[in-house]
Amino acid sequence: MKRDNKKIEMTFFSTLVDDLKESVRFLDCDKKVLYVNPFGERLTGYVPEDVLCRPCGGLDEEHTDTSGRTLCDTECPLDHVLTTGEVYNEHLFFRRKNGDVFPVMVRVLPARNTAGEMIGLVEVMSDDRPRLESEELKRDIQRIIPVDILTGLYTREKIMEFFEVKLENSRRYEAPLGVVMVVLENSDRIKKRFGDKKLEEVIQRIGYLIRMNTRRGDVSGRLGPVEFLMLLPNAKEGDTTMAAEKLKRIIGDDSGLVLPERFAVITGSSQYSPGDDMDGLIERARKNPM
Repeated sequence: MKRDNKKIEMTFFSTLVDDLKESVRFLDCDKKVLYVNPFGERLTGYVPEDVLCRPCGGLDEEHTDTSGRTLCDTECPLDHVLTTGEVYNEHLFFRRKNGDVFPVMVRVLPARNTAGEMIGLVEVMSDDRPRLESEELKRDIQRIIPVDILTGLYTREKIMEFFEVKLENSRRYEAPLGVVMVVLENSDRIKKRFGDKKLEEVIQRIGYLIRMNTRRGDVSGRLGPVEFLMLLPNAKEGDTTMAAEKLKRIIGDDSGLVLPERFAVITGSSQYSPGDDMDGLIERARKNPM
C-alpha cells in the first residue's frame, strides 16, 4: 500500500512539472537522480537512461561558476543544501552531454516530509542566455542613451561627466556645489529573502523618488548597483544637508510600498571647497552619513 502511495505521489509531482520550461530533477539524499522532466532532457542533453538512479557526481556533466571553477568536487550546490538545509540560488555555467557550455540559473531546494525531515532535493535549472542577451541589449541602448534603464537616472559615466563640468564651474566662478550620496542598506539581505526581482523593484523605486525630489538644475545618477549620486549646483552646505536628510526620510517612509517590511538608505553629503576633486567629494559624502 505504501508503495502504491509513493507511485501516486511521484505521478502527481511529475504531472506538475512535465510541461515546465525549466529543467527539474528530484534527487534523494545520496544525490541519486529519481526523476527528470522532459525539458530537463532537452536542456542538458541527458535522457532518463543516462541519469536515473545514478549519483549526480557520477555523470560527465558539471557546473562551473562565473570564474570558471568546477563546483562538483569543491562547492557542489547539492552538498550546500544537504549540509545547511538552505535554498541555493546562483547564476552558473553548465556543460551539456555534447560538451557545450552555456549559462544557467540554478536553484536547489530541500524536499521535506511532513515531519520536517529532509528526504531529498529538487534542482531547478533554467537557460540563462535570454537574460544575458537582454543585459547586453540594455548595455547597447545605454551606450546610445546615457540613462540607466532601471532607475531613469543618468548612468555612472554620464553623471561623472556632469560632475566634472559642475566642479569646474565651482572652481572658476567660486560657486557653491553640494554632493549627496544615497546607498541602499542590506541589499544582500533583500536579495536573499525576496529575490533579484524585488531588489530591482526597490532600486527602481529609489531612482523614482530621487527624480521626484530634486530641484531644477540638480543632476542625479546611478553610481553603482545600489549607490546613487546627486549634484546640487549653487546649494549651500545647509541646503545640501537638508536635501540628504529629506531623501532619507522620504525613501524610508515610502519603503513599505515595495516590500512587506521597511528598508532604509544611508544618505551622506559633502560641500565643495577649493582644492577638492570628484573622488574626494564622493568619499567625504560616504563618510558623512545622516
